[in-house]
Amino acid sequence: MIDCTEAFGSERNLNHEPICFYRGDFAPLKQLAIPASDIGFIHGATISEQVRTFNSQPFLLDKHIERWNKGLQTLNLSAPCDDSTILKVVQRLVEHNATLLPQKTEQGVCFFSTPGQSDFGWGDAQMTETTFSAYTYPLPTKKHGEHYRSGVQLVTTSICDVPAECWPQSIKVRSRLHYYLAQLQARQLSFEAHPILLDQQGFVSDSAIASIVGWTQSEGIIVRPVDNRYASVSVDYLTRLAGQLNIPVVERTFTLGELTSFEEAFLVSTPWCIYPVAQIDHIPTNGRACGYPKFTQLVQAWESAVDCAIL
Repeated sequence: MIDCTEAFGSERNLNHEPICFYRGDFAPLKQLAIPASDIGFIHGATISEQVRTFNSQPFLLDKHIERWNKGLQTLNLSAPCDDSTILKVVQRLVEHNATLLPQKTEQGVCFFSTPGQSDFGWGDAQMTETTFSAYTYPLPTKKHGEHYRSGVQLVTTSICDVPAECWPQSIKVRSRLHYYLAQLQARQLSFEAHPILLDQQGFVSDSAIASIVGWTQSEGIIVRPVDNRYASVSVDYLTRLAGQLNIPVVERTFTLGELTSFEEAFLVSTPWCIYPVAQIDHIPTNGRACGYPKFTQLVQAWESAVDCAIL
């Protein structure tokens, strides 16, 4: 297990450049790399988490660490460090890298683990101990602001989501070729669009960049069943927020036709929290026509809860 005791303080020698946590120590961000012999590179076996800050403080970090630990268990990996070490590493990265950014700039934080290096073989390849790395980046608030005001476009693609029989949706991994292909196809249909992926039964799954959530006056917030959806920390928070607002939450599958008929639809993810959907397959949504009232209510509640503007 990584012992970071000597690492803290080493970043003081790196005051003029962004830093990361790599190989058990703080280092210049430009040095962060995954060796070609790492199982995370060879097989895409990488457990990762993405967090964001509000008021320069990591948001829902405990929930992300909880999901990360589930991922390690699924891959039968020993924890490279304890939870308190992750908290300290993330906080130190956020604090240090904030000094290199304009005041009040919020950051995204990524931390990830791989099974370590192999001999390039298959099957019983020898691996080193579990790796742990972390870095931060400034959130693109200008781009987010445009999507908050104008909404995002979605288009249906022929790329299916990966079924739970391949790997559990309760963990976050970097095996995302299906998202990449779906995004390529979406951009061919409309440069500004993001893809809708369907599952093997033809129901709406996720987009390549976020979870898809709906809302209707008659049902409330509509999300896919918990045992049939990606375990999104942000979606879980949205449903808790809805409960505090006395907005019903319904867990069910829904078709593309139902999605287009919802009074509002949203993309929910860690970096921007929630976007309104403006178009689906080049057709304006009902939410766009009425000015996204439910989106506005949810954003205001989210900002009130974190005592900070999302932008």
